[in-house]
Amino acid sequence: MPYAALALALLVVLPVAWPVPHLGDLFLLWGVGRMTLDGMSPYDRATWQAMTARYPGEVVDGAVNVIPNMSQLPGVVWPYPPWTAYVFAPFAALPPAVGTTALHLAFVAAGIAAAIVLARLVPGRASTLYALALAAFGLFQPFAMDVRSGQFATFLLLGVALVTYGIMRDRAGFVVAGALVLFLKPHLFSLFALVVLVILVRRGRWRTIAATAGILVLVAVATIARQPESLAAMFAGGTDRAGVPDRFATTWAVARALFPQGDVTGIGWLLAGAVVAVVAVASSRSPARLRMPVLLSAALVASLAISPYVQAYDELVLLPAVFVAIAAVELPARASWRALQLTLAIVIGVLYPWAAVVLQIATGTQASSGAIPLLFAVLLVSTAAAASRPLARLE
Repeated sequence: MPYAALALALLVVLPVAWPVPHLGDLFLLWGVGRMTLDGMSPYDRATWQAMTARYPGEVVDGAVNVIPNMSQLPGVVWPYPPWTAYVFAPFAALPPAVGTTALHLAFVAAGIAAAIVLARLVPGRASTLYALALAAFGLFQPFAMDVRSGQFATFLLLGVALVTYGIMRDRAGFVVAGALVLFLKPHLFSLFALVVLVILVRRGRWRTIAATAGILVLVAVATIARQPESLAAMFAGGTDRAGVPDRFATTWAVARALFPQGDVTGIGWLLAGAVVAVVAVASSRSPARLRMPVLLSAALVASLAISPYVQAYDELVLLPAVFVAIAAVELPARASWRALQLTLAIVIGVLYPWAAVVLQIATGTQASSGAIPLLFAVLLVSTAAAASRPLARLE
């Protein structure tokens, strides 16, 4: 039943998540992988111009080619860390048509694998709720939009799943592997990394900390040494984006929408601080049975709330908050509490993100998506409250 619900949900979103032809970021990431295999630097504008000459046209083997447009952008063309491009090199060893399709399938497979792992880690006994959680993933707007736009947030979700598994099962190798994946977009996981570090310190897992730090430093040093120009590009790209955070799906976009004439920077930090405080309270008030899943979900919500650069599809990494909210449905003894928790989980976790897309199109800003971490903070509060009610008999 659970996997049938997942399959049905995926069929529903398939027309959205599998566009024809594939959207541009698929070919873009394939192209960056190709640059890496050819020993070219994605931080050099001449590389993009050479790739434009090599792959001209708006569509190349069924994939939309945005490389010519990228080569004409002002400022930094490729702001990602240098180690990110290596992830896409294996796909670039294949011809464009095969490589972009393989990459698309890898994004879908990574998301499904991550969702199954995360859903199984949340304590719960009702198979119907497990099925609902997997269906919620299949219908989760950031998943559909991420796969549609050819981005790699599903890889990040897999990284979250690996770290979460490692923490909850006390398996060092999974923590290290997950951290390596999350290192692809480290700015999204600042507080999540801090919480994981504190957990490991409190458990005395010094070897895990040393192994994780050592591998991340080794990867960073090796790739930066090969492309030292990446430091200036990352700094310039990060500065450009952090300087206008209200343009993206951030807390500051929400501040701009709510107080267009106000101090957007100050109000944004107040909102972000409120989210951090609210999820911290939710974590501390959760019963032992759900405390670790709520804590890790809260850390993800808080991380995105304070990040100055978030795209709407990056919010896929908030999926664990939806899962823990659904798991809490079975806990309260009173039917009214169970109904309220289920309603909030569906409305905030599944329906609102789709409404945010409509609002984004109508308003021309990503403020509606920037509000998702704020609403997920509310969802975690309701989860903690539901789990703290007199419990139903689960045996």
